[in-house]
Amino acid sequence: MQNNKLKVAIVDYGSGNLKSVVSAFKMAARMASIDCNVFVTNDPDDIRNSDKIVLPGVGNYSDCYKKLSTIPNMLDSLDYAINTRLIHFLGICVGMQLLSSFSLEGKKSYGLNWIPGLVTRIPLSWNVRTPHMGWNQIKPTKLHFLFSTISSNEFNHNAYFVHSYVYNPLSLSNVLATTSFSKNITVAIHKRNIVGIQFHPEKSHNFGIMFCKNFLLWSEKFN
Repeated sequence: MQNNKLKVAIVDYGSGNLKSVVSAFKMAARMASIDCNVFVTNDPDDIRNSDKIVLPGVGNYSDCYKKLSTIPNMLDSLDYAINTRLIHFLGICVGMQLLSSFSLEGKKSYGLNWIPGLVTRIPLSWNVRTPHMGWNQIKPTKLHFLFSTISSNEFNHNAYFVHSYVYNPLSLSNVLATTSFSKNITVAIHKRNIVGIQFHPEKSHNFGIMFCKNFLLWSEKFN
């Protein structure tokens, strides 16, 4: 008998809140009645053969990219899964930032360049304590399935952030959502089957679980 379980790979490269991320997606799967296998892996073969891929990230941009790139065949497998098979991909926090061309955190460090842009520190002139920690309202810039929900009152909702750096995409067409805590910043980016979010859905209570559920249900017709 064919196994039709949705295979959701959480990439383990030594950076990220893996247990909480797994718990959030399992809860979302139960909520949506999805037969789902959510698993943590650092095996490139798992990545190539998954139905959904999640890249969490906590810490320094350069360190995270180095850890990811030192896993044999991992970058090639990610590139094949996302850019050839067009598997749906979610980058969380630094996992989102790694989608950029490069970051100015410390010395200039190059990233995956899947959604061209630059990662820069929150400017001191904004008078925002860094790391910025707390709840901010998500403001979608366009209609997209990932931010759809049963109740329209929840369309704009609060999510939890922990970060000192912001993603500046080269094209505004890739901006999916913003927030403001002095000035507007990009907190969700999107390109075809790829999405990145600066907030932590695994720490964002009902809104975060709703977002995880939508990611599990996201299909080609909703790209």
